[in-house]
Amino acid sequence: MTEVRGGPRHGGGFEHGFDRASLGDIGRRHPNQAPRIPKYYKLKELLVELIQSLPPGSPLPPERTLAEKYETSRTTVRQALAELVVEGRLQRIQGKGTFVAKPKVSQELQLVSYTEDMRHHGLRPETRILEAGYVSADERLATLLGIRPGGRVLRVHRLRLADGEPMSIDTSHPV
Repeated sequence: MTEVRGGPRHGGGFEHGFDRASLGDIGRRHPNQAPRIPKYYKLKELLVELIQSLPPGSPLPPERTLAEKYETSRTTVRQALAELVVEGRLQRIQGKGTFVAKPKVSQELQLVSYTEDMRHHGLRPETRILEAGYVSADERLATLLGIRPGGRVLRVHRLRLADGEPMSIDTSHPV
């Protein structure tokens, strides 16, 4: 539980319900308590709650503001933000700031068509043929397709999109 000092704070860029909070007591523990939680990790958890309350593209306050608000160092803030960027929850744009990222579409590995899968996620699927033509099957491809090496096979390169956003480039050899 985060300690709140001084009650709610208004202004200062905290228009999304921020309270002045301290991470100072995080990490202090009684000898019988579980191992301490690193400050950056606790801050990361607090920032996840904030991110979930904001729409994609929303800016986060600057590092300095976050450090002051949570009474921690900018190094701790940077470490928490860096992990959230790696997880795909935040996007950093040089010279502009840190923003809530668009949620990633996760695809489970199963035998469902791309179109069905995207529609299941409430997205509009689209496919663009980038290239299609016949090629000679090399040794590996011939073995996989059960044909003789050098045999002609159709190769199709497709760009798969969901709501206009590129999702993958697929190469297939329909037989």
